[in-house]
Amino acid sequence: GSCRPLPKKDALRASNWRQPRSRTWPSTRISQCARVGLVIATGRYPESAKELRSVKNPKLHVVACDVADEQSVASAVGKVTKILDGKGLDILVNNAGIFLSRTLEDNVSKAAVMEQFEVNA
Repeated sequence: GSCRPLPKKDALRASNWRQPRSRTWPSTRISQCARVGLVIATGRYPESAKELRSVKNPKLHVVACDVADEQSVASAVGKVTKILDGKGLDILVNNAGIFLSRTLEDNVSKAAVMEQFEVNA
């Protein structure tokens, strides 16, 4: 599908870009949504969202947010609040998630397992 205009609505799109391969499709969809409404894309590593950050659109904002880190979330909320400028938020899509792609034989640290749990919880 494609993004349809939302009458006088703001849209928040949350995403996580720490991906091992190119993720052109999500960047394309997010930037298309910015043609019809305000889009605030969030991710743990926004610097890795090169395709998305290359889009020159005043309605598209990229904000750092690690959902497993309370300080990062608080900082992102502050930035999003400033971007919205009292207009309110109509849509929130939280697409944060990580997966340890290892086998049972691999030596997986407790810290890595806990990180996956905290992000996905």
